[in-house]
Amino acid sequence: MFQFGRNKNKTAPTFYNGYCYSQVGVSDNNIYLECHEKSRQRCSARGVKNSESPVVSLTKDHNHGQNYDTEVIYNFKYQLYHSVTSSTRDLRLIYNEISIRHSRASALVPYISITRTMQGWRRSNCPPVPTTMEEYVRLLNSPRWRSCFISNSSNISAVNINGTDGSVVTIFIDATLLQNFIRVNLYVDATYKVCPRKPYKKIYQFFTIMASFDDAVLPVAWSFMSRNKVYPQVAPHLQVLSVTTDFELGLRTLLPSHQIIPAFKWLLTVYSAFQPAFHQFLQYFQSYWLETVKPENFSVFGCLEKTNNYVESNNRRLNVEFGIHPCIWDFTKKLMELYERSKIELESMMMGLPIRRQSRLNYLIKEAVLIRAWDLYNNNVLDFKHFLECTNKFLTIFENDQGLLSVDEVDTFINFKIQMYIAINEKLYIAIDEIENNVPEHIIFIHDN
Repeated sequence: MFQFGRNKNKTAPTFYNGYCYSQVGVSDNNIYLECHEKSRQRCSARGVKNSESPVVSLTKDHNHGQNYDTEVIYNFKYQLYHSVTSSTRDLRLIYNEISIRHSRASALVPYISITRTMQGWRRSNCPPVPTTMEEYVRLLNSPRWRSCFISNSSNISAVNINGTDGSVVTIFIDATLLQNFIRVNLYVDATYKVCPRKPYKKIYQFFTIMASFDDAVLPVAWSFMSRNKVYPQVAPHLQVLSVTTDFELGLRTLLPSHQIIPAFKWLLTVYSAFQPAFHQFLQYFQSYWLETVKPENFSVFGCLEKTNNYVESNNRRLNVEFGIHPCIWDFTKKLMELYERSKIELESMMMGLPIRRQSRLNYLIKEAVLIRAWDLYNNNVLDFKHFLECTNKFLTIFENDQGLLSVDEVDTFINFKIQMYIAINEKLYIAIDEIENNVPEHIIFIHDN
């Protein structure tokens, strides 16, 4: 009934007294109209209206009855057309959302009756869904579609890198933007929730790389991965100071890598009484983390940024803004918006303007306490046993009720008594001094829940 985007004179129809009219001419303040049903019902009705008045004066009558639903159907279809052509969201989701605001019209125009029309609107304003990542990159970089997603002022490029094993990684990167980063700490993580479902089984994870700039961190590169693996460096000029990955917080260690295995063996001895309760976990930790991942890959000794909070926070924003498994073109549009925000924030920082809130006082205190503990350890004032006892008091992973509140309290662990535990039975344990092991310190009794 209504050909949105194809009306040669691009004028909206006129509705009056249950009839719909199309404009055919203008003279002075008069607008000349003909019945919108001229072709379908061969209605030859004509009329004229003043540009400042809604009243239509007929010069020839209609050959059909009034239909007041025509206007509500037009308004409903217009909203559908606008949403379909201005976004790449799923057509059914668009229909469902708009139909709530147009209950009468959506009852008269069910989704099944307008699906093909909406698909036609989409084809004229959005590329087809690709079947491969090669087709996706080709469409995105084509002159026909690139301007729909990437602004003329952007230097971001999308390229595919093919692995020898048949895997494909699609990288989004702006080489010009990266030239502003030299000595950086990198934060990397991957998520599956925001990955488009199509191309089917072609996208394994969405990978984000964030880089430090002054006291903030920005996303600087992204990629689709067809398999869970690492690919060659794409910015060789970067001087990477550290790389923080997505290992679980509880499995990071503050000790240097060469001390992790000796410390693990010592803990097995000191806490041998508790081994039966943690047997499976200890086997997993030793076989996977110590022997497969290896300590040098999860030690954060000397690194103030010990967690991947930056990327994890970014992933939460991705889930909110991108949604779960969006259409690949809707995803692309959101990603380009994210990239543009990174450019804006980098420009702000280069002008000396802060883009993040300052760290809270309790975080700064914990940081100072940790630095003091590392200093004492490096100077051989604290051995790894006393260092572990100290860090046990302020690491949030252990959920201690009382942490270290000042740097001075770290020094109290220099002569701290190290305890080991003896099991009397499965509910009763005695803690004794590691050196004077004939002197009981305290008793632990485990109550039934």
